[in-house]
Amino acid sequence: MQTDLMSSLAISLALDESTDRYIQDNPQLSVFVCSVSRDMIVKEEHLDLRVLKESTRGSDIKNALGSALAKAHVPLDRLVSVATDGALAMVGKNAGLIGLMKKDPDFPEFLPVHCISHREHLVAKYFNYEESTRGSDIKNALGSALAKAHVPLDRLVSVATDARASGKF
Repeated sequence: MQTDLMSSLAISLALDESTDRYIQDNPQLSVFVCSVSRDMIVKEEHLDLRVLKESTRGSDIKNALGSALAKAHVPLDRLVSVATDGALAMVGKNAGLIGLMKKDPDFPEFLPVHCISHREHLVAKYFNYEESTRGSDIKNALGSALAKAHVPLDRLVSVATDARASGKF
């Protein structure tokens, strides 16, 4: 993985914080890295899983992320995007991870992204399908709810409809 990262054109990160309720109730940060080679080959790998020692505040997440990136010798000058779940500790402008990273001169300018998987989950979890009988009604409801998010609505409708049909939600 180290060779791929060092020779990559661009790197993006996907971060997810969760609490392991089965093993001592410890909050953890899972770090995934995606690299693009000069041959335009995309590789995705799980970089690290870090226990958050203090809490799930943005500063604690940033410290854990910094340790994971340093351990793996990730070349930060190639970082182009960071995907998170949209929680305040992740995206907060001042004390959230993204806000702290943007203020840190060690990080280049990057694009923060709200992970599409987390958005799909939110839509599938909270959308009431019984209120709508036609696909166009679903699309219109999603469109008005997510207009500012620039989310591909056709994909969300498909995922939400499939999830409802499968009985998972």
